[in-house]
Amino acid sequence: MKDKANGRRYELYFSSSKEHSAGTCRNIGLRHVKGKSILFADADDWFVEGAFDILDTHIEEDADIIYYSPVSVNLFDMSESSRHIPYQEIIEGYLKNQKDESGLRFRYVSPWSKLFRTEFIINSRIRFDECRWANDVMFSIKSGFYAEKINAYHDVIYCVTRKKGTLTSNRSEEEYKARFDVEIKQWIFLNSKIPKKRLYRIMDWPPGRVIRALANGYSLSTIKYIINQYKSNGIKIGLHGINTGYFHRV
Repeated sequence: MKDKANGRRYELYFSSSKEHSAGTCRNIGLRHVKGKSILFADADDWFVEGAFDILDTHIEEDADIIYYSPVSVNLFDMSESSRHIPYQEIIEGYLKNQKDESGLRFRYVSPWSKLFRTEFIINSRIRFDECRWANDVMFSIKSGFYAEKINAYHDVIYCVTRKKGTLTSNRSEEEYKARFDVEIKQWIFLNSKIPKKRLYRIMDWPPGRVIRALANGYSLSTIKYIINQYKSNGIKIGLHGINTGYFHRV
């Protein structure tokens, strides 16, 4: 299709997959991407005014990934949300200590508010999980690990939103288990790639995951599932973690 206002052409693709997920759609986009750089956005978010002027100043950099500090709002009244704060803190931590890139590479687990070099993503064959929840986590972890050069800026290009009834605001028992399964995939991948001490600085404290499940009132079968998954993958869930760096994040 062609935008008559600016003469630009846009291509729309449709999925025939039975799996209706953001990961499925993003992978379709990756199969057809043609530009030098890639941006991702969720359906209910937006790029802020002036975002593309900022991107124009960085697009010629040789970084595989450039990370930006997002902002966030609550859609029901457009007040400021807290959803962006963890990402903002990761950006600030990196800019204060650029010798430690762990936060950017492994804790910034959303694909939005980043500029990816297309050649890097395509050649690395990194794709999204085609599932309902947390489809973007392993994409973010793997791209962060395999990127040879990264950079970050305080500049804001993206606004992420929060509202009731979205995939990021609901926390059903089914979703909790699904997200936990992806967390286990993170553990397995990173445990084979980086030192354990560094791993503990990145991942959630296992007892905390169990405690949150209990606090949410989830069933005993879910609690047992979480504990058994940790044990079967060789992840200790004792209090030893307090002294290993779980609470001393970048």
